Amino acid sequence: MRVTIFGGGIAGLTAAHELAERGFTVQLVERASTPDGSGVAVGGLARTQPARLPLPVARARLDAAARGAPPDEALPAAPSAVDDRAHAVVPGEHGFRFFPAFYRHLADTMRRTPLDDGRTAHDRLVPVPRSLFVRPGAAPAMLRRERPRSVEELRRELSEWLRAVGFGARDAAFYLLRLLRYVTSAPARRAREYEALSWWDFLTRRRLDEPDAGTLPYGDEALAFLRHTPRALVAMDPVHSDARTQGNILVQLLRDPLAGEGPVDAALDGPTSDAWLTPWRRWLERLGVRFFHGRLVELTVGDDRRVGAIVEPEHPGALDGYEPTSDYTVVALDLVGAQRATERLAAWGRERGVDVGVAAAVQPFALEVPAPDGSTQRRHPERETGVAPWDRLQTLTGVQLYFGHRVELARGYVYYTRSPWALTSFAQSFRWARPPIVARDGYLALHSVDVGELPRAAWGLSKSALVDEVLRQMREALPGPIPSPIAFHVDDFLEYDSDRLVRNRAPYLINIAGDWARRPGTPPVDPRRPSTEAAPPLRTPVVWQPDGGGYAVHFDQVVFAGTWLRTFTRLTSMEAANESARHAVNAILAHADARLGAGEPPSTTALPDGALRPTRLGDLCAIWDPEEHELPDLALVRALDEELLARGLGHLFDLLDLDALPEALAPDEPDPIGALLRHLGELVDRELLDGGADVGGDALRPGVLSLVELLRAHLAA
Repeated sequence: MRVTIFGGGIAGLTAAHELAERGFTVQLVERASTPDGSGVAVGGLARTQPARLPLPVARARLDAAARGAPPDEALPAAPSAVDDRAHAVVPGEHGFRFFPAFYRHLADTMRRTPLDDGRTAHDRLVPVPRSLFVRPGAAPAMLRRERPRSVEELRRELSEWLRAVGFGARDAAFYLLRLLRYVTSAPARRAREYEALSWWDFLTRRRLDEPDAGTLPYGDEALAFLRHTPRALVAMDPVHSDARTQGNILVQLLRDPLAGEGPVDAALDGPTSDAWLTPWRRWLERLGVRFFHGRLVELTVGDDRRVGAIVEPEHPGALDGYEPTSDYTVVALDLVGAQRATERLAAWGRERGVDVGVAAAVQPFALEVPAPDGSTQRRHPERETGVAPWDRLQTLTGVQLYFGHRVELARGYVYYTRSPWALTSFAQSFRWARPPIVARDGYLALHSVDVGELPRAAWGLSKSALVDEVLRQMREALPGPIPSPIAFHVDDFLEYDSDRLVRNRAPYLINIAGDWARRPGTPPVDPRRPSTEAAPPLRTPVVWQPDGGGYAVHFDQVVFAGTWLRTFTRLTSMEAANESARHAVNAILAHADARLGAGEPPSTTALPDGALRPTRLGDLCAIWDPEEHELPDLALVRALDEELLARGLGHLFDLLDLDALPEALAPDEPDPIGALLRHLGELVDRELLDGGADVGGDALRPGVLSLVELLRAHLAA
């Protein structure tokens, strides 16, 4: 069977990898060009963006940088410049690549991508054991991202870090109790209550079961930190982003140091394309995948209800050998590209009154901004990114700073916790197996700076003015002066006209509270955790879906993949792209299995680790749900919450009014975590063991007693 994949980002490459391993004939079409314009550049947002710097670097240029002279712009790597001895080709990025331990899908694929030297792509990941948090007028706060030697060490380090970033004792207790509430909440409660709740309300509302009960009395420094951190990490405004996405990711980041599964946080030991994406493409070619340099213009529907693709070559001969017909088509484009390519399919469905699934749903999702008051604003998804804080499409971008001096700042990631543009930076060249040198590469240190929030007002800035503001915000927060970079590179996905930003060709999708239900496509369904929402009416003449749930096959041919569809990962990331591609491949396998007469098609839902479902075309892709990989010690408490929810009761924290505990702490308590645990243990002993609290009747009492034993064990540890 032949499959055509449109899109060579992480989703498209993953789909090609999984399908080729199962014996499919795969052709992949991608429009992005290599620097010389002759071939396909794979990796999507993750790919390296080459630029060039002049050689040699004069001593006077380094001296000027030390005095604060503004940097020069690194020029695009034009075809004639690649072999020009007067220039060095240097790597730029959309942003630094971050590989936390909970990226299970991506890690699995990288382990199955062999390199020429006998290693795998996963072997090119190196640990990043520190994170530094800086803000104006305060000492930096260091957070270790290594496995603690004991629970006591973890508790002590967490307490010290919270104090260093501006949390008082009560602030820390409020915050930690809310995190504990989240990690002890059943997934069903998260789906029913937290998806529609903002992360800000989840953290600050005094009682989650009483919206009008006021807010928790956090201090100003703590509130500023809570407001900033989600923007720096994932470009999300906590006031509008949903609590389930934020909570799930934070739980995984907190779990990683305790899991014992390789490095906690990692980065590549070279530029992204060199270290990972180009070797991945070479391996796919060895598996038989053919790459074509072209652009999907749109999908069409014939009289026989077969879908055709209008494809344009990027240069003469770029589509030589391309087969225009396939058994299946995977649309692995970004949100904007998928919306454009499916406009005709959506119109076909509207004219006939037929639900065409994703093709119809992606149109308003990409083009409209629903406001909290229920109104809807239509906008251009690239020219008007971030029209409001609740816009699901924002600007997350990157700036590369090339230093001629040794400038590392930290042995890890740096979070600028008060920066107006939500900056984070990483001196990634210090992790490379082949570090740069000035004489050969034109620079000594490369800092990749992520801009988590680029306000609309900043769109009027030139590239140099944008970089000047980034440097100003960095210097304001750092504890000492730094030299100027000698050059900079601004993300290629930001398009300028007459030195003015006019287009963001890579808008970043965030999860707004209450917006998950609007996402195109059907969600992957876990049979161990029945969905709390009604299944959308997808069984139409043109949409097929496995009985067990999962991604749909449209027109018996087309499947969609990408971070804009529903995934267990939820967060827009390389991990979500990889997971989504696996769901798409599973849909093809199940559909093809049914075509081949295998009887009831296999369910494409998640299975426990190590369990595989076979089909006539090979095993279904492995899928991991992060909510099934949380702290196992708290599984009992989550099960208790699921029973409370089934009985129509609130969370145990509401039933026992645990959110009031921090108010009993002294403002200068040196060990807020230890004090909070002691108070919690005393309350549980008093309220539960003495029979003072009714949490649902006698049937729940054995579970409550087990919970008490669990808490006591942790206190004893």
